[in-house]
Amino acid sequence: MAHGTSEGSGIPSSFAGLDPAQIAIAERLLRLVRAVFGHPPDVIGDLGRLHECLREAAARLPNQEPDPLGVVILRYGLSTGKPLTLGEVARMLGYTRERIRMIEEEVIRQLKHPRYSRFLRASFYTHEAQERL
Repeated sequence: MAHGTSEGSGIPSSFAGLDPAQIAIAERLLRLVRAVFGHPPDVIGDLGRLHECLREAAARLPNQEPDPLGVVILRYGLSTGKPLTLGEVARMLGYTRERIRMIEEEVIRQLKHPRYSRFLRASFYTHEAQERL
C-alpha cells in the first residue's frame, strides 16, 4: 500500500479508520522501522506483523533484566502511543539510562538479522528502496 497521506492531514492514507491512539502507536512502529534501516519507510506494511517481529526478536535475546520487549515497548510508545525517554524508562524500571540504551540497541540489532529484515524490507519499502538498503 502506498505511503500517501490523507488530504492535508499529514497522516498516511493507510491509517484511515484508525483512532488517534492506534495512529500514534502505528507511527511509533514506523519509527522503529526507521531505526532498523536508517531510512523512513516508503510503504505502510502490516503493522501487526511488525509488532510480531519485534516480539520474536526480543524473545531471541538471552533472558535478561529488564525485559527487552518491555524496554522497546516503553521507549517507542508501542502500547500507549507516547514514547518515553531513556531516563523515564530507566526510572520506571529501576535501571541506568545506559543499560536501557544497550537493551534497545540489542533489539534493533536483532531486527536487522535477515530473519526479520527481509520481512521488514518487503513490508515497508518499495522494490527500488529495498535495493538502496
